[in-house]
Amino acid sequence: MAEDDLVVVRATFGGTSRGPLMGAIPTGKSVQIASMVIVRLRDGRFVERWEQMDLLGLMLQLGVVSQPGEEGGHA
Repeated sequence: MAEDDLVVVRATFGGTSRGPLMGAIPTGKSVQIASMVIVRLRDGRFVERWEQMDLLGLMLQLGVVSQPGEEGGHA
């Protein structure tokens, strides 16, 4: 979606946990993470960028953190 000098993109990325990530050990699990990116353009170039990724959702998928009421996750 774009208007004036702003462009908004929603994306979903997928992968497999094969190496350490933010202190978490590799799990071999397949994961998906949603992201929302907003960029401001000037003369065809990115001059500002904001991104919000669902890192809590990623950590839940990896088992690093737990849903409320579940047993504790591991790091």
